[in-house]
Amino acid sequence: MSEHINPSKLVPSRLLSSVSAVALLGVFALESHDAKAAGTFLADSSQPPLWIELGGDFESISGKADQWMPDSTSALAGSGAHIRKDPANSLGLEGKIAYQFEHSDWKVWAAARYGRSQRGQDFHTQTAQYYALGFVRAYTDTTRHLENHMIVDFEAGKDVGLGLFSEHSRSTIGVGIRIAQFSVTGDDFVSSKPQYSGVFRQQVFFHTAKLTRRTSAMGPTASWDSHVPLISLSDSNFALDWGVNGALLFGKQKTMLDTTNRYRHQSEGYPIVVGTTSANVVRRHTQLIPNLGAMAALSFNLPAAKMTVGYRADFFFSGMDGGVNAYRGMTRSFYGPFATISVGIG
Repeated sequence: MSEHINPSKLVPSRLLSSVSAVALLGVFALESHDAKAAGTFLADSSQPPLWIELGGDFESISGKADQWMPDSTSALAGSGAHIRKDPANSLGLEGKIAYQFEHSDWKVWAAARYGRSQRGQDFHTQTAQYYALGFVRAYTDTTRHLENHMIVDFEAGKDVGLGLFSEHSRSTIGVGIRIAQFSVTGDDFVSSKPQYSGVFRQQVFFHTAKLTRRTSAMGPTASWDSHVPLISLSDSNFALDWGVNGALLFGKQKTMLDTTNRYRHQSEGYPIVVGTTSANVVRRHTQLIPNLGAMAALSFNLPAAKMTVGYRADFFFSGMDGGVNAYRGMTRSFYGPFATISVGIG
């Protein structure tokens, strides 16, 4: 079964890339103009122009996807359904490199976040039906699910100096491109002996399934980041950092389901019957994915170093296909604490 929506009905990726490139060129042109105007920049020239940031995060993942289950005629009712779930949390790494132009309040930066998680569980149940004759009604379910996600930003921004909370606070408005990729893969194995129609008659079923969901998206993004000093010392300070971001991503989503069912039918006085069936589902979908996010953090700032601890949330609406046999748009969100260390060079 396959479903396809013509990508030409949405904004083409080439046009999007061209518009973004023109926007970035415009930023550099404005930067050159501002550099010639003395006294107009707001950046602190005593700080290094190049900053490198590294850190990690622990994020919760939301968005409940439909899960594959074997045919109800070949499994004990309700067995194993409660263990078949996607991972709910992930550990991740993140990094950022930023450059502040000399004698200007313009800067450019690139940032990336990567998270990965897995979940595995086993379930077994059996009854003593016809046990004395060597027949046991049993069900075994083994599931392994792997999730990973990556978010990359390329932006250029201007320090607009909006002292909303303090005359020393800074605000940066940025625009650029956001790239997002999500992937979830589930491997499941089920064996069951559920059916009897006589003391010496039984059916045994073995099921294997691999369900993969992928999203690749790109689009324009805008951000607003603010830095508000709270406690100032001689050459350092503690500050509140907060920010909001939004993006409109054009994504390609793909769902693949491969299943194999094997059965063994045994009855007294008759030959054993063995059979195998398989099925494959590939579904492709083009989707417009709005993205909203926010973060708040406390930071300790030195002239050439910075340590930050905070909390962040990102929501990707219709970010993944959450269906099995039919398309179902599912919001994918990541939220949780993070910590970073930044070092200035130059």
